[in-house]
Amino acid sequence: LGQVLLNVVLNAVQAFPSGPSTQNCVRVLGRVGSGGLVLCVEDNGPGIAPEHLERVFEPFFTTKDDGTGLGLAICRELVTRAHGTIVAQNLPKGGSRFEITVPIAK
Repeated sequence: LGQVLLNVVLNAVQAFPSGPSTQNCVRVLGRVGSGGLVLCVEDNGPGIAPEHLERVFEPFFTTKDDGTGLGLAICRELVTRAHGTIVAQNLPKGGSRFEITVPIAK
């Protein structure tokens, strides 16, 4: 779970426009829901292009010049192996949100 969070947070930070900005924000939120532990990573960056939204978890799909396209694919695999889900979406006011849900061990 740590690797998943690290990757999603780093992706959010890397999506911000170049240069320092005090307006950039990444939030990590957690709660217990009916499906288990829900972790959300939200940012106020440019969001994900609509044509890329359905592909972000595909192996080797990347929009970065130096990316491998494996980070989010590995995240999905790790979350799936934990019997959870990971979903990407754009926020109405801009930015993106990744929601990770994993069951809580009894």
